[in-house]
Amino acid sequence: LDGAQAATFTVAKLSKFLTRLRRQSDIIAQTGKGEFCLVLQRPRYDGEPIEAAKRFTEAVSSLTELTETDTSEVTVSVSLTSIPGGEEICRYHIYFDREGIRTAV
Repeated sequence: LDGAQAATFTVAKLSKFLTRLRRQSDIIAQTGKGEFCLVLQRPRYDGEPIEAAKRFTEAVSSLTELTETDTSEVTVSVSLTSIPGGEEICRYHIYFDREGIRTAV
């Protein structure tokens, strides 16, 4: 797999992973090509959404074999946005290089 097929495979794998990772009370949806939204419906305390964004970043960083080939590089971004204001609270990036090495920043 390469090109568009590789991207489709990676998005499908990430979708399956995110669906399993979320809490039962949370809602996850694919909002665009390679884009997902997770709605935390009932945060238990003020810092929980930021902790959840960090937890998602760490969990995605631990994925192995995210791509089907060793010719693909993948960048995954995790951001936390307030509702209804739309302000971005934090953003993390995970880079998967051709050797599968992950770097989260």
